[in-house]
Formats: sequence, structure tokens, C-alpha cells
Amino acid sequence: MSIRFADDCQKLETHLKTRYGIRVVTRDIPDPLTGDLDGLEIHIDYAVTPEQRLFLLAHLFGHTVQWNTDPGAFEIGRKYQPPVDEGLFTAILAYENEAASYGLAMLHQAGIADADEWFSAYSQCDQIYLLDFYRSGKKGDFRTFWPASFPLIQPKPIPSFQAVRRGFRMDGVGYLRFCPRNLSSDPSQDDPFRSRAGSALEENLITSPLPFGSTRHLNNEHAKN
Repeated sequence: MSIRFADDCQKLETHLKTRYGIRVVTRDIPDPLTGDLDGLEIHIDYAVTPEQRLFLLAHLFGHTVQWNTDPGAFEIGRKYQPPVDEGLFTAILAYENEAASYGLAMLHQAGIADADEWFSAYSQCDQIYLLDFYRSGKKGDFRTFWPASFPLIQPKPIPSFQAVRRGFRMDGVGYLRFCPRNLSSDPSQDDPFRSRAGSALEENLITSPLPFGSTRHLNNEHAKN
């Protein structure tokens, strides 16, 4: 897997501004958050890696579409605090999956066609982490949530919308939910997609198939890259 994350971030930010009027702001965001949205802008912490930034841009765009086209989506995105009734998980996952599908469609619009598998795995990890947090109220080690198998996201056509400012979700679990900063002095350990063979990530991969339909398995080369 060879994705030019920094170049793709620049391409995506230009696309967001010119096609949708969505401004991307880089600033210091208070811990534990690393990104946020308000319906009109996407804010990302200055300390994230290019890889984390690319995920944030695509995923938070997906939620931006939802907030501007579905009144109920804004409430889903803001109101849940642990412990959360597991009866609500179906709606939460539908919300997250739709955001991922919009995010992937926007990646394709911007001419980024080689990131589908990476974005699908990243999105799955984000969802597994989120449900665990909603159950326990504890923010675990993101490496233990990286999936051994995952569904490939299907892009969803992006509806026409006018971006409107609604308010940041700074009181939520936030994004990047599972990538705390400054984990170690070794950069390969700070980035979940750059972990080496034998690392904590590979030792703690979820090995059972995930209950989200057809899955795509990571091989050793993907785990290393």
C-alpha cells in the first residue's frame, strides 16, 4: 500500500474549498480531541500525521454532509456519552458507516482512487474503538482495535447541500478517537499504519471475522505498511 498522504491532503483540502465551500483550519485542539467539525468548517490539530489528517478530512466531511442534509444526524453526532444503551448501536453504526461512504465518494471525486482499502480498515478500527468506549467509558489503546479483517466501504453519492455552521462537538469523544499523540519516541510506533512486524499492533490484531458482511483480510505486508 503506497499512498501519498501529504499530497493527497493538499488535493483534498483544495477540493473541499472549491467544490463545497468547506474551509479546513489547522490549529491547536485541546486534548483528547484531534479534529472537529461545525457543519461549515473542519478543524484539525496541527500535530497529527499526514495519514491521520487524510482520514480526518474524509471522515469529517462525511459527517458534514450528514449534518447538512439530515436533522437527526446532528443529534446522533453530539449526544452520546458512555455508558450508552447497546440498543442504540445499530443507529450509531449506520451513522458512522454512512459518513465513511460519503468520505470515500469524496476521495474519488478528488481523484484519490488508491486509498479504498486503507480507508476501509481505518474506518473499521474507528468504529470498533467507538463502541468499546461507549460500553466502558474507557479510552483504550488503539492498537488493540486494528482489525485483521474488515468490510470494503462502498461510496455513496453525495447529495447537493449548502454547508451551514451549527456548532462544534468539542464535548464528545472526538476524532481522531483512537490515535493519541506522542505515544513514544519511535515514529513507527506513533503511527498505527507504520508499525513494524512484532509490534504491539500486530500482536493484538483482532483475528476473528467481524460481523459486518463480506470482509477483506489484511496480509502481513499491509500490516507492516
